[in-house]
Amino acid sequence: MKTAIIDIGSNSIKMRIYKEFDFNNPSYYMNVTRLAKGLVDSGKLCKKSIDDSLDTLLEFKQIADQHKVDRIYIFATQAMREASNRDVLIDKVKESIGIEIDVIDGETEAEIGFLGASSEIDGEITLIDIGGASTEIIRGKQKISFAKSYPVGAVKLKGKHIDLNEVFHHFKIKGTFVGIGGTITTIAAIKNKVDEYKRSKIQGTTITLAEIESIQNNLLAMSIDKRKHVIGLHPSRADIICYGIEILIYVMREHNICNIIVSDFGSMEGYIKYKGLV
Repeated sequence: MKTAIIDIGSNSIKMRIYKEFDFNNPSYYMNVTRLAKGLVDSGKLCKKSIDDSLDTLLEFKQIADQHKVDRIYIFATQAMREASNRDVLIDKVKESIGIEIDVIDGETEAEIGFLGASSEIDGEITLIDIGGASTEIIRGKQKISFAKSYPVGAVKLKGKHIDLNEVFHHFKIKGTFVGIGGTITTIAAIKNKVDEYKRSKIQGTTITLAEIESIQNNLLAMSIDKRKHVIGLHPSRADIICYGIEILIYVMREHNICNIIVSDFGSMEGYIKYKGLV
């Protein structure tokens, strides 16, 4: 049995193909479509992002067919939650691929992130997931005791000045501080000089605040073109990575957190569990 999970994020669309739900060895695919671009100003998805997203989903469907995937699930997060014209993409995908996009709410996004990461780390954790248009903070020990989705992420922060003091409030970090999602796995990839992305090279990496600040300072000193050649940094993230890191540094400084553990297990594995597939 092969299953494909597709995550329509605010910056990129990712697909992982699992054979018999072997979470340790999925096949990875990603395209950047910047679905959240322009969302802050217009409240709508722009035509180019819709077209690029549809093209990516068609491409991923072909890949899934080549892999003889038995079933495909597609879910979407903050950009699709916010966009007043999200039905344009939903209808196009339904018509061309025959799959309904599951637009999950902020609480569900937090829950699936926790479900994916918590199974790999013992004890109480506080989880942060920095996306393109939102950031989720979740705390719990086996069960969630706190979860909140904050409407700011790397793409949004790039598009408009946002006072982070006014966004992040009313949460405490307890237990092990864990990070999932593209911003944090990219920091780990840069630290570990990962030229070809593999879960084993990312999972469980511990990164100190000092290391994160050093990486941020080095990236800020570079042009975007030069960043595209940094080992561990996907070229498509070169223009937004510093905005995601800015959010992480803010949260860690505000809460006096010295280090974070990186998990490559997250929303996609959590979605499988949320849907009761395993």
